[in-house]
Amino acid sequence: WEDLAMGFIVNVDGDKADFNDGTGVWKAEVVSGGLSVRGAQLVGGLPDLSSWRLPDRREMVWGRLDPEIVNEAQLHKHFLNYKLARTLLRRQLSAAMAQNDFEVAGALLELWESGWGFHRETTTPEQELRLRA
Repeated sequence: WEDLAMGFIVNVDGDKADFNDGTGVWKAEVVSGGLSVRGAQLVGGLPDLSSWRLPDRREMVWGRLDPEIVNEAQLHKHFLNYKLARTLLRRQLSAAMAQNDFEVAGALLELWESGWGFHRETTTPEQELRLRA
């Protein structure tokens, strides 16, 4: 599942959910108000879309990811790797500009504009489009 509002991936296996945020695996529970996980109450949904209310009254909306993306690509890992590569490139570009090294800055800017940061051997064109969005 992908949280459409907060932007994280939730792996659900039976009655256990991993939010991939370092908090570990959470067990779903049946409480008086219905189904609950990590303090959030299920308030409704469809087979591929569910809505959860957090204790602070905010809502999480989960959409089921395309199984091909989840199983074959592990998009969340590509996302983190891509964002790290882009951050490092941006830092190098900024440093070159600060040093008035316009030749290096120009080359780095070309890389930036080309979308540099993907691992072309493991990232499909569809995933590149999604990551660039």
